[in-house]
Order: sequence, then C-alpha cells, then structure tokens
Amino acid sequence: IEVLGDQAFQLGLGELLESSDIKKLVFNCRDTLDTLYDKHGVWLRNFLDIQLLEVMHRQRIAITDEDVSITPIKRVRGLGSCIRSYLVDGTITSSPVEIHSDCEVQVERPVSCRLSRQWRTDTFNLFSLFHALKEGID
Repeated sequence: IEVLGDQAFQLGLGELLESSDIKKLVFNCRDTLDTLYDKHGVWLRNFLDIQLLEVMHRQRIAITDEDVSITPIKRVRGLGSCIRSYLVDGTITSSPVEIHSDCEVQVERPVSCRLSRQWRTDTFNLFSLFHALKEGID
C-alpha cells in the first residue's frame, strides 16, 4: 500500500476487501479498519477477527434457569500469545518474531526475508488458530 497507494485499491484490492462474498480472517483489525476507511474509503466486509474469536473462546458463559455467570476477560491476547496458547501440536512453523510498530520497519522495501517469512508464518498460523478456536463457537 505504501508503494502503490490508492492504485492498489483501484486494481482490485478495494473490491476484494469490500466483497460480501469473500470471507476474510484478520487479527486485531481495529486500527486497520479505521485506516482503510479514512485514507482509502474502503469498508472491510465479511471478516472475522481472530482476536475476538479467542476472547469468545476464553469467555465461559454458563446459562441456567436462575443465573447467567460470565467469566470476565481482563485483557486481549496478541497473536504470538494466541499461537503459543493454542497451537501446541506442531502446527507452528517458526517461533514468533517481535515486530515493532515502527512504520519504517514495515514499509521498508524490499521487505526483508525475515519479515516476509514472519508474515507468511503468521498467515498460516491465523488459519490454524481459526480452526482451533472455532470449535464450540459455531
């Protein structure tokens, strides 16, 4: 997006993100949603935030005739923490790499092999997390 700018959205990215027919998995997309809309006029549709799915997974709701008890969630987990918590069966392809929120690290081109490998690993693990967490939520 840093290189192509709005052209990326004109070439089909906007249509893909706004499509109600295509399902998308994201993790902690709050800032991304704001940026997509504010800077590019794109509204993400038909997406599932895996971070919220993880909160639902931890949230134990017991409904009885007399009472509804909810276990409070004190904080949300990051992607690395979720990977370590749920993907213990060898699904993880590499250990999480700390990525700083410094924009220069993420917009530097060409992307380093290390960062590219981490993004591929995170994407793979996102699908694995979805399958691990969706059980019992459906």
